[in-house]
Amino acid sequence: MPLSPYLQERIASRLRLALGLIETVRIDSSCSEYDIRNCLSRLYYAFFHASLALLMATESDIDAVSKSHGMVQARVQRRFGKAMSITRTIRELYDLRKLSDYEADMFARRYRGNIEAARKEAILLLKRAKADFYWLYYEARKSL
Repeated sequence: MPLSPYLQERIASRLRLALGLIETVRIDSSCSEYDIRNCLSRLYYAFFHASLALLMATESDIDAVSKSHGMVQARVQRRFGKAMSITRTIRELYDLRKLSDYEADMFARRYRGNIEAARKEAILLLKRAKADFYWLYYEARKSL
C-alpha cells in the first residue's frame, strides 16, 4: 500500500534532520572533550531520527513509540535482529550519548584525562557508525 503524502513528508522531514545531524559530526585533532561529547550526542540523534523514518514507513503505531528511545531501539532490533551491526551501533551510541550528556566525570573515568585517546576512539567510532547510518538512511528513503 502506498504511503500518504502526509506520511511521506513526515518521513522526509525525519531523514533531513538525521542527515543534517550526521553532517555536523566532525572529530579532529583540535576537538575538546566538549566537542566530542556534543558529536556523540548528535551522532546518536542522527540514528534515532533515521530509525524513526524507517519505522514510520513500515509500522502504523510509531507515534506512540517515538518518544521512547528504548522502544525505538526495540523496534529496530525486532526488524533487523539483535546481532545485526545497525542494532549494536544504535545501542552503543545511545549509551555513549547518555554518558556524554549526563556523566560529568565520564572522560576522567574512561580516558584518565587523555584527550588524544578520546579523539582516537571517537574517530574510529564515527567511521564505523557512518557506514551503518547511511545504510539505515537509504533503507528509509526507499519508502519515498
